[in-house]
Amino acid sequence: MSLDSFYKKVQNFFRARVKKFSTFKIEKESQNGVVKNESVETSLQNRDIEKHLVAFQEQFQDLYPVLKQEFIYAFLTKIREENQKGANSLQQLLNTLDQQKRELQLLDKAIREESLLVTRKTLLYNNQLFANWDLAKKAEEVMQSRYQGTIPFGHIVNEDVRKQVLQQLRIFFAQQLEEVAALVAIARLRQQKREEMARFQKEALQKLTQFPKDHEQKEAAQAFIQRVAALGVEKQKAMSLASDAGSSLLDAAYDEYLQCKKDLLQFFQQLEDQERMREQEGQEIIHTLKRRLFEIFSNSSLFPDLQEQFLNVRKMLCHKLQGLQEKLFDKSISLDAYRNSIFDLAYEHDLLLLRRELAFRATRLRELREALYRILNDMHEVSHLLEIAVIEKGLLYEEICDLDLQMKQFLHQLENPFPLFQAAYQLENVNQVFLMLWVRLEKLQKEAQNKFTQAVALLEPTAEKIAKEFLKTVDDLEEVVKETTGIRPNLVERTKQRLQEKVLKDSEKMAQIRVLMKALEKEYHFSAPLSFFMHIGDQRVRRKMLHESQELDHTIRATKAFAKSLQYSKVFDEERVDGILEAFEGEHYLEEGKQEKNSAVSAWSTYTRKMIKVALIIEQELLLDIGFLDMRALLDIEEKKLSKALFLALTKAREQLSSALENLIGVTTLKEGQLFKSIQESLIKKSRAWLEKQDEQSEGKSSQQLLKRVRSLCHVLFETQLFLASCTRNYSAQCTLIVCKLQHFVALLEEEQQEKRKGISSFWKPKIAECHALKGNIERLELAEESKEAFETVIQGIFQKIEEIPEVKKQSAVEKIKREELQQEIYAAVQMLDTAVKLPLHYLPGHLTFFYP
Repeated sequence: MSLDSFYKKVQNFFRARVKKFSTFKIEKESQNGVVKNESVETSLQNRDIEKHLVAFQEQFQDLYPVLKQEFIYAFLTKIREENQKGANSLQQLLNTLDQQKRELQLLDKAIREESLLVTRKTLLYNNQLFANWDLAKKAEEVMQSRYQGTIPFGHIVNEDVRKQVLQQLRIFFAQQLEEVAALVAIARLRQQKREEMARFQKEALQKLTQFPKDHEQKEAAQAFIQRVAALGVEKQKAMSLASDAGSSLLDAAYDEYLQCKKDLLQFFQQLEDQERMREQEGQEIIHTLKRRLFEIFSNSSLFPDLQEQFLNVRKMLCHKLQGLQEKLFDKSISLDAYRNSIFDLAYEHDLLLLRRELAFRATRLRELREALYRILNDMHEVSHLLEIAVIEKGLLYEEICDLDLQMKQFLHQLENPFPLFQAAYQLENVNQVFLMLWVRLEKLQKEAQNKFTQAVALLEPTAEKIAKEFLKTVDDLEEVVKETTGIRPNLVERTKQRLQEKVLKDSEKMAQIRVLMKALEKEYHFSAPLSFFMHIGDQRVRRKMLHESQELDHTIRATKAFAKSLQYSKVFDEERVDGILEAFEGEHYLEEGKQEKNSAVSAWSTYTRKMIKVALIIEQELLLDIGFLDMRALLDIEEKKLSKALFLALTKAREQLSSALENLIGVTTLKEGQLFKSIQESLIKKSRAWLEKQDEQSEGKSSQQLLKRVRSLCHVLFETQLFLASCTRNYSAQCTLIVCKLQHFVALLEEEQQEKRKGISSFWKPKIAECHALKGNIERLELAEESKEAFETVIQGIFQKIEEIPEVKKQSAVEKIKREELQQEIYAAVQMLDTAVKLPLHYLPGHLTFFYP
């Protein structure tokens, strides 16, 4: 029913009621005899007045109902009462009626205008309410309602009353509009929900139907297709139900849509995370192989005769790796198959032969160094004793110093043997070099033995003086042990007694002192070399050095215990552990400047710093070796032993990462670009995330789970060390940093393109196929030749492909400048390769001079 038809029905109803009321009243009065008792003139006058009153009432039948009640019925009732009392004449009554008519007409006109305005505003909502039958019905009920309140203004209308009536009715009309507007808002919300569900359904089905049929998540995708297709509510079905039921049906469908959207978002996010994990783990697997085959990939070998073999093996490995990477990025191979295939490369027959040959040659060098260290330590002991006896001015002492200098030079050649083998292009040449080294060592050993015998004979007359200094040092050693353990070991008394017994003649006293010195060095390992501490004249300095030596000895022993725990548990090859421990070959070897003031103090400071760094290098090498192994490289031992060793490695790795994080945070970035800072922030975030993890629960994990944790943690440690090494202009680290900068550059570019292509979808990040292809090119870049020219060629190709991306072509001037700044940062890093220090990134067993200046 329309609003106008409803108003006409109400008007006709009230007209009929007024006529019936007037007729009934006249008839009633006649029956009561009121007219019979009046005069004919009065009766006629009353009839005339009543005629005017009825005409007045009929004239305002269309007036707003509540106004008829307040201003028509009340007014007429008042007039009739006054007429019965004879208070007003006919003319006065007519004047009153005329005045009331004018005021009511003005009021009626104003009300009609307000009502028409409300009706026009309501018509604007009809289209929005048309699709919601229940809401349209409620809106019609609201508009057909009438003012139900009371207007206590009396029965006479004047200007003030008219204004107050209009004010109250306007408030009522405004409330009507608010109620209709609220219904319209509900209708709009329903429409938005329907459109939102329809849009989601279209986009989701389009995305899911394009899902690869051979994908491992294809079953989950099919389930989502069925779920999305069932979303929504048919409009006719919703309208055919009762209002509350239809609304509930839509709300339930919308709730299901929200849950489905949330689940689908998580599904796509999982796919994206899996994709990133796939890319990241693919990169980590390459790092694993390159780390295990470092000499081959970095060509850090001191044997030129193996260069061609290195090159051939490297080409073979890179060819296979690039083929596997292409399959990984094309998703034609699973991540597990990719991992196993790459780990298989470490067990290639030719590769194993090459590595065995390298290990054999490293053992021959280690034997040379060990023999030379023994001779040097004996010569240093004799030198110290000669200095204590104050006979260092003699010819023998000078000859010993010259011989010591020759052996030091020889040692430096063995610790950095690259020049020795630079002309050895054949295996015969290599063997000749080794033969030459052994001949030279034997000659030095013979000379040293001769000088040693002469020195011992020369020292025999001064045995008492040496014994006195020996006892002073033993006393200091006893105090240091007491401060540590709280128990005095009575070393001085015991040493005095042993010096006095078993001495048959004076010529054996010096030999007895040396025997006691060796016994103390063996019992208190940190006191070696005891001869060095004996010739320190200042007791305070000597005790301070002994304390420092004790702390250093604890560090060294802990490092060796960690290495041996892995070795005894057979976590990986025993010989590899021994090779890493070669860095401790120089333990107790102090390189002093003879006849120089404060040379002992300077030598001690250098030695302690060196050994602390050596311990750090060894721990990191052990960790990285474990972290970059696969389960096949682990020997078949008891699960409990293996888990215990790996848990210890995990604990050590966290300590190492904590130390590396401090250095990482301390790196200044004032002169570096945005990509450098981005890499640094990413590494800091990764490191902190690992350090915040609670690994106490790792003790109950299996060896495979622990190895996976160790590998992940060691990769973060490895990346951090790479970054720190690049800051020192290490060549290999600089090359790796260029690859990292490219990776971060493409990642930033991908985020930017995803935001621009987000209009395609309202609920998932679109995949940028161009960036995915670029990542594959960057992964293969790391396997290319690490040279400035090779990097420039590949990088230019990558940047050209970036220019072909549609969104990049449409970049604004500001975006283009920003992108070119990042590209320039990468170019600048390539240019710095010429000035980078070409030292190995990893520790090469026995070659400590590469890592300790």
